[in-house]
Amino acid sequence: MSVNTWVWIGITVFSIIFEAITVTLVTIWFIPGAITATIFSLVGLPLWAQITAFLALSVLCLIFLMPIVRKKRFVHTNADSVIGKKAVVTDRIDNIAGAGACKIDGRVWTARSSDEKTTFEEGEIAVVKEIRGVKLILEKVKED
Repeated sequence: MSVNTWVWIGITVFSIIFEAITVTLVTIWFIPGAITATIFSLVGLPLWAQITAFLALSVLCLIFLMPIVRKKRFVHTNADSVIGKKAVVTDRIDNIAGAGACKIDGRVWTARSSDEKTTFEEGEIAVVKEIRGVKLILEKVKED
């Protein structure tokens, strides 16, 4: 085996180990390109063909697989299940003061109002509109 073959094998192994350790999808795109370049080196193709194959396949994998991987990496949590539920305000909610908390399903959450001017008093019931970071965004309960 030539030096080029060992270099491509080294790039492949490094990329696999790095990706296995970090799981950041940084080097995974190089693995198919490096394997192809290794095969090209083994069959005796010139270095420019090996490099071209490595770069082309790596870029193609990045372009076509990244959107698929990004969609699958989003992890839904059970926290989403509180949206639309009623919460009991445990500490006065005031966006201007940056204070407030509520309790829902037995858990206490930091909470804010969906409207800067609206405040909630302790014991008041509110509806969860959305989650921003680790804060519940609350709205007044609409009277029917």
